[in-house]
Amino acid sequence: MKDTDVALRASLALQVIIMLIVLPACGQASQPMPSQSVSPAYNSGTAEPDYTQSALPDLAIPYVNIAMEGVPVDTTQCVTAYTPYELRAMIENRGIALATNIQVDELSTRFTINIGELAAGQRVEVSIPAGSPDGAYHFSVDPQNLIPESNEGNNSAEYLAITPTPPILCQSTPPATTPIPNSDTSDILWEPYQNDLYGFSFEYPAVYEEAAYHDRCGLKENGTGIHVGQRIEIQFLDPGGLGLEDFASQLLQGKDWSLESQTSQLICGLEGKNIQYRIGGTSRFGTISLVEYNSRVFGFNFSAGDFCDIQNNLVLVSEGSVYAHLLESFRFDK
Repeated sequence: MKDTDVALRASLALQVIIMLIVLPACGQASQPMPSQSVSPAYNSGTAEPDYTQSALPDLAIPYVNIAMEGVPVDTTQCVTAYTPYELRAMIENRGIALATNIQVDELSTRFTINIGELAAGQRVEVSIPAGSPDGAYHFSVDPQNLIPESNEGNNSAEYLAITPTPPILCQSTPPATTPIPNSDTSDILWEPYQNDLYGFSFEYPAVYEEAAYHDRCGLKENGTGIHVGQRIEIQFLDPGGLGLEDFASQLLQGKDWSLESQTSQLICGLEGKNIQYRIGGTSRFGTISLVEYNSRVFGFNFSAGDFCDIQNNLVLVSEGSVYAHLLESFRFDK
């Protein structure tokens, strides 16, 4: 065989070997790559927010309280007449969208209130008569969950209603030709009381001493004070060498009371102190007026609870007005 033939065959064999090596690689490179989804870029460089869950209303009940009809809660003003108590619940929309066809239920009394709509950030107060037999109330807004909300966990509120201290009645005598049924008038017969030991006197309703009411409402006295009606007390207190200002400031210490307000008050012509307080962090309120006389502090206390309210003909002898009259008629012997 000629040398040229040998060289030609060797060259052809080398080319075949190279093709066998290169072709598989080229075939692999020609196969398509698996697809991959990529979120479109947001202009700010971050993913675009998803508002599908947050663009909703959020109905909530921030608080429930009790008050007389037509009287502001915790009022310090006198009222011309007492009215029935009612429960008030605040309904608000904390979300960022409008809520419509809103239903509010109170389960113990089976009261239902319908609210047309609440815009974002809007609130409205609803009220029902205080008619729960045990004083427990359960308010629920959108009870059937018909309104999509961003938060479904704040749609109810529980409330245990304990009758608060009623406001003081304004002391005004109505015209003789216009009697007002079911309210206090000057026709009440007042019984005088004289205490010779401490030297003071006051008046309280004579009806309290009638046989039908004496055990529950009549005047009772002991060494530490005097009890009238159900919730009125005159306490004989030892100031322990403190002035009235310091004694008043320390009075709440050691008690399950929280201070609402403390103001100055004239009692029998003497400078005194009035303390409005809340009992045990609940809806029960109380008031106590303090005055110092002959190195002793006299405390006039009136707290919430069951009251000795007596219907005497057309006159309602309410314990709130009895407390107000007792303070006005109180006199120290000079």
